[in-house]
Amino acid sequence: MAGIQVGPFKPGNFNATLNDNDGVPSEDLDATLAFTIDVDWTIDKNLAKILTTGSVWTAAVYAESLGGGFEGEIGRTTVNQVNAQTAYAGTVTVAANTLPATPASPLSGVYKLVVVLTYDAGGGITRLAGFVELSAVRIA
Repeated sequence: MAGIQVGPFKPGNFNATLNDNDGVPSEDLDATLAFTIDVDWTIDKNLAKILTTGSVWTAAVYAESLGGGFEGEIGRTTVNQVNAQTAYAGTVTVAANTLPATPASPLSGVYKLVVVLTYDAGGGITRLAGFVELSAVRIA
């Protein structure tokens, strides 16, 4: 669990869970199958009252290769803000073959995954944000 931050304040919490795609531990994923990351977050009731209905929360997942290889966004989901609502959830689906399977040396096929939560009130991304660093995964 990580905090959601706006300036010096932390008015909420953000969680992300990597879901396995082939029945073995989630740190070793089959590249030919899609996998998902469940996200959920809460904001305090005072913040919920002032956020604009119809604005958008975005949870984006980024992969950083260890030892060289692909780096960048691999999936995202958006959830609309609802006036005075304090709890939200969504699922990011990462399509099959987004990350290459077992590359040749010196590439490792190992990636650090980070989920970034942002809030857009209609005029661009605000300073209200949170992030969760997931465990390293190997794509095979």
